Amino acid sequence: MRLTMKERKAVTKGLAGQYRRSRKAEKKGLLDSFTEATTYNRHYAAWLLRQHDRKVVVNRHVVVHADVHKRIDSPSARVYDDAVLEPLIKVWKVWVDF
Repeated sequence: MRLTMKERKAVTKGLAGQYRRSRKAEKKGLLDSFTEATTYNRHYAAWLLRQHDRKVVVNRHVVVHADVHKRIDSPSARVYDDAVLEPLIKVWKVWVDF
């Protein structure tokens, strides 16, 4: 039976601190059971457990809690001015012909 997203987040929250404090051999066992329960990819699961609720200090005063479930939008397409576009096209043509 697959876990719901809410259950996965609860399991992640419960194991993250234990995972970070564990030694390498213990981490292997925790990661095995975590990936089996959540069906996450092993690499992603390890990253998720390492990054969960991580604190980031900004300007020595503000502390930001990292939200690993927040999606980052991809950057928008670049728009070039004509003064930049013409030299770029020339460079690209030279590179393609190379």
